[in-house]
Amino acid sequence: MNLINLVCEENILVPMKATTKSQAIMELVEVLKNNGKISDTQSVLEAVLAREALSTTGLSNEVAVPHGKSEALNSLELVIGVSPEGIDFNSIDGSLSKLFFLMLAPKGQGGQHIEALAEIAKLSQSPVLLRMLKSATSAKELLSILAE
Repeated sequence: MNLINLVCEENILVPMKATTKSQAIMELVEVLKNNGKISDTQSVLEAVLAREALSTTGLSNEVAVPHGKSEALNSLELVIGVSPEGIDFNSIDGSLSKLFFLMLAPKGQGGQHIEALAEIAKLSQSPVLLRMLKSATSAKELLSILAE
């Protein structure tokens, strides 16, 4: 699976306005609501927050991958956000998160969701690529970086 196949310019938010973890999740979910990708914003928020309560999705290298499953959508959806100032996401390395990958899948769908999470984990091991993504100033620029 290639992440570029999951993301479209409308699902990229640069820069994010949120300053807290819950605001960040809400802001990213709002992108899907505004694009008509989810039928019930509240149930999606609850699914992501419930998953987050189990353990943090703040990885190292300033990356966070909040995710969840919900019946409020029909297909795997990915929203990417950039917070230049960073947000405390209880990252495993203690750093503020600046690059967000919100992954949502329909309930009962596992394979694609797991493959996409693995791709994000792999991407997060490339310091040069991460630096470029975190410094993107527009959705178009971020998409172009991912496409390379």
